[in-house]
Amino acid sequence: MDTVTSPPPLRSLTTRSLDFWMLGGASLVLWAVMFTFEGDGREAWAINHHFLNLMALSGSLAIVCNFPHFMASYHLAYSQGRHLVLKHWFQLIAVPIGLIAAIGAGYALYHEPSTSSVFSSLNAGLTALGLDTQIGLGPTHGQELMSLLIQVMFFTVGWHYAKQVYGCMRVMANFDGYHLTPQQWRLVKGCLFAVWGTSFVHANVGSDTRDMHGVGYVTLGLPEWADALSLVVFVYLFCAVVLLMRDIHKSTGQRPSINMLVAPVAFIIWWLPPLVQTDFYIWIVPFFHSLQYLGFVYKIEGNRLKTTRPGATSMWGGITALALVVAGFVTFELIPNTADHFFDTQGEMGAWFFFASAVIFINVHHYFIDNVIWRFSNNRIRQFLLS
Repeated sequence: MDTVTSPPPLRSLTTRSLDFWMLGGASLVLWAVMFTFEGDGREAWAINHHFLNLMALSGSLAIVCNFPHFMASYHLAYSQGRHLVLKHWFQLIAVPIGLIAAIGAGYALYHEPSTSSVFSSLNAGLTALGLDTQIGLGPTHGQELMSLLIQVMFFTVGWHYAKQVYGCMRVMANFDGYHLTPQQWRLVKGCLFAVWGTSFVHANVGSDTRDMHGVGYVTLGLPEWADALSLVVFVYLFCAVVLLMRDIHKSTGQRPSINMLVAPVAFIIWWLPPLVQTDFYIWIVPFFHSLQYLGFVYKIEGNRLKTTRPGATSMWGGITALALVVAGFVTFELIPNTADHFFDTQGEMGAWFFFASAVIFINVHHYFIDNVIWRFSNNRIRQFLLS
């Protein structure tokens, strides 16, 4: 009698169903609810008071998810030994030193009147490009420098979001045996970058002054047509990716799995301007982005601990998770808040300077760290994520 052998189970980060919810499925459900009740739906107290509670909710979620995901990137990078750190010295040594120096200069020069020809030349150059921007016209050297750092942060954060979603797709495709050529993957990456680009352009149309925790920054002053053009570029690339996957299905019979598609669909819902639900975008998206990231950390650290501490995997996993939570709270909140109170930055500057600086430093450096650790050529990725 012939024995029927079942195909091997598809690989996953956690389980196939839980991967779907962590990679973006849960965010799509919540977005749909919030998008539905936006506007007239918020006239009911039963709905509106939940929207009003989102800021407080996001603060609690940050402690258990957002902050640990940043700390996990430091753990993954700097625990791989001196060789990796020296090999990627720019991202892991030069960038953090440069950021600390820039933030230190921002603090020291925060009240120093701006007379720099560098900043005025920057404004002249941007104006010559047709931008109606106040960049380069800040009242002080320090405020101008901090404004530029915030714009760098927003630029790298969007790039990082797009690259993370691209990584989700690549890993899920690897798990599923779904094959694309390098050129086809570049098209997919271009489409994801277009989501980030559309969001970044939309946020910088026109000349506007804003603040982050009291530290002011100004927009680039892009023209209105740039907003429409960036959206057209995204639609073109999105259609090209859809047609690509249709052609692959016709020629090979393969379809991308829902786990491969949920992360990019969620990213489009989170960031594409016509679909953005503002409260969700500001307060909730960072949580789901971090949750997406932690699924990969769970896979890598779980497999590593099974190898290095086979008799105490659960205990050391719990210790690691707790350490990431504590380190995140201390780094993001306790130390910056203590410094702000000690130096009375609210009274002296009208801003939570060190809290804003911690956000800038860790977000920008996080982008560079991930550029190092999330590579298929990385031994830890090959051994504990893809094996």
